[in-house]
Parts: sequence; structure tokens; C-alpha cells
Amino acid sequence: RIPQDISVIGYDNSEISDVMEPGLTTVDNHFDDFGQSAAKRLIQMIAEPEKLQKNTPLQLVTLPELVVRQSVSQVL
Repeated sequence: RIPQDISVIGYDNSEISDVMEPGLTTVDNHFDDFGQSAAKRLIQMIAEPEKLQKNTPLQLVTLPELVVRQSVSQVL
């Protein structure tokens, strides 16, 4: 029995996580935000190539979020 006997956690916060019964607790990595940031950076690099720093890696960071639903026990 979930969550009475075992807690279940998923990954990627897909749409099905919210409609499952019980709702699946999951980690949301905000991949949409990551993709938007990468696209904006790429457009900027194309528009302003003189600002590029050669051999400098690009680092984009997004913070994951735990989306708690009914698939985990709420024991404190």
C-alpha cells in the first residue's frame, strides 16, 4: 500500500505524475527553464559574437524542486 507501507518518488515531474492515484511525488528539474536559458544564450552568442570568450565553457544552473504529492508518507 502506497504510502502506508512504502513511499514512492519519481523523477522529471511528467504530466502523469499529477493524475496518478495516488499522486506521485517527484523531482522537477525545470527542463523547460533550462532550455529557454540555453536558447537565449545561443541567440545572444549569434547576435554578439564579439562578446564570445574563446574556450570558456558555458555553465547554466537550474535548481531542482521536490513536488510532494500523496505517494510519500508525511512522517515527521
